[in-house]
Amino acid sequence: MKQCIFIDNFRGFSNTYIQLADVNFLVGENSTGKTSVLGLLKLLSSSTFFFMGQDFFADKDVTFGNFADMVSVHAEDRSYFRVGIIKEHPGDKKSGPAVNAVLLTFRERGGVPRLSQLTCTVAGRSAHLCFNGKRTLYKSSDLPSDMTVRDLVDTIMPSWINEHRTEGHGYRTLSIPKGVPEGPLPIFVMLICALQPPREQKPQSKNAKPRSVSMPGSWAGPELIWVAPIRTKPKRTYDEPEIEFSSEGSHTPYLIKRMLRSHSDAKKFHNFIRRVGDASGLFQSI
Repeated sequence: MKQCIFIDNFRGFSNTYIQLADVNFLVGENSTGKTSVLGLLKLLSSSTFFFMGQDFFADKDVTFGNFADMVSVHAEDRSYFRVGIIKEHPGDKKSGPAVNAVLLTFRERGGVPRLSQLTCTVAGRSAHLCFNGKRTLYKSSDLPSDMTVRDLVDTIMPSWINEHRTEGHGYRTLSIPKGVPEGPLPIFVMLICALQPPREQKPQSKNAKPRSVSMPGSWAGPELIWVAPIRTKPKRTYDEPEIEFSSEGSHTPYLIKRMLRSHSDAKKFHNFIRRVGDASGLFQSI
């Protein structure tokens, strides 16, 4: 496993990890969440998602509606939803692969989702942020140096989720730099501030190596090309115009019609469709 997204209490998904490959096909009946996953991947794949202040879901290509439209209607607790990313980076020969992750919990405020808690990997540590009214609280903890994606899925992410449920203990108030407007800060600024040594600690020596900081771009999901749902509108007749390939499937009826002209191609096509039905569970015969 190299990368995955986590969805909880969002659009019918509950505590769900979705493993991602280089090419992914989402197959399912209507209203099973295919478009919701596509939209979420579209948002999370962009590093700008983490620079949007509190308007995380303001994207011209993705419209999820207000908070009530996003939170799962079947959830016992409809006060929150969570999304997360776990991603492995190649790294270099000496350090080996590096794993980054982020978990965000959103709660309703004024009918729209507002970020209430965030946990992510920064400089080999877990950085926890809690947005409590006008205050921003933070704390950090160590992570294993040889952490893998599987470690995050099995043990670390569940501990983060529990932290978001309980809000935990040991948080400090984050000092907001002068000149910064009131309200939520860009996330990367808050994280850099949170990683500053506490005042009672001695300053690092001049020869000490600076700690590396994973910026939001490293949390973003995979770079992707979003192909629209493959469907076509029914027509009264299917003539035979010269039609180019369409990602929305408008060429599909014409392609199938041509394949059915050949007995051997029609047999292969029918066997293929049968395997798709068996594998997906969508239908038994066609």
